Amino acid sequence: MIDDVERVHAAQAGDVSAMGALLEDYRARLYAAALTMLGDRAQAQDAVQDAFLVALRRLGDLREPEAVGGWLHTIVRNECRMRLRAYRELPGEIPVLAETQRCDVDEALERVALRDWLWTTLEALPLDLRATVMLRYFTHHTAYTEIAAILGIPVGTVRSRLHEAKRRLADALLASVTAAHCDHGALVAQRVHWWRAVVDEVEQEGTVALYIEDAVPNTLVEAPAMGYRAQGVEDHARGMVETVTAGVRVHLTDLVTSAGVTIVEGDYENPPDDPHHCPATHTEVRFHPHGRTTRIILYYASAGDNESTGVPAHSRLRPECET
Repeated sequence: MIDDVERVHAAQAGDVSAMGALLEDYRARLYAAALTMLGDRAQAQDAVQDAFLVALRRLGDLREPEAVGGWLHTIVRNECRMRLRAYRELPGEIPVLAETQRCDVDEALERVALRDWLWTTLEALPLDLRATVMLRYFTHHTAYTEIAAILGIPVGTVRSRLHEAKRRLADALLASVTAAHCDHGALVAQRVHWWRAVVDEVEQEGTVALYIEDAVPNTLVEAPAMGYRAQGVEDHARGMVETVTAGVRVHLTDLVTSAGVTIVEGDYENPPDDPHHCPATHTEVRFHPHGRTTRIILYYASAGDNESTGVPAHSRLRPECET
């Protein structure tokens, strides 16, 4: 029978099934300890879930594998103490997600962002939750207000989506560690190759066949911060051609993708004789749950825009700058 020490060594070497088995073995004991401290079942479950995310991030720092049980209990106790501290500061309720917890949980997600098994787990989230998580943790749009502006939703909805996603993620990570995992690197390479082919087609041939073919008929195209909404990508695609014809170039700066959601970020390079033709940056959130795109959300920001609000400078926007 594999003992804890062997599982820790295997997990530190990259065997996620060993890590999952280790956490699952301790789940009941950790939950009992959290329940004793908090006296609330839901809060105890949340504390254990967040502790698992912290453990996933810090596993490489564990120098004494034989002490893994005590190490996990220490993490849970710290999570519980933070909840109790927040409770004292806000009498009458224990917050669903205290701000004091945010750093550890957020960093846990950021540190494991490139692991194939995490991306496999993210696929289990509904598209709206997945897009919100991807914007928050894997792009530079980290402010809740900016995410709200991009997606056209209230800030409170951003908070509730992120909390729900973390709850699901903690459990799903344990359920998925023994399953087959996607090759996320290959998926990213595929999406980058497609996007660059689209840009090359527009710049070299003045056509957007690849872009149009990728979308289903009546794809919903939105730019919530601009109040723009249309069915079908044809108008947007024509705007791309007009923008390039005017001498504007867009440079891909980042691409974050999962099987159903892709977020593309780029910078605009305006022609010298028209330096304000398009805003400085472009973000495009694409939903493609079954392969082809069914919804596109567009967001633009100009130099000097207030990143805390995420609202682009409307005076600099032009309809043809939707690329």
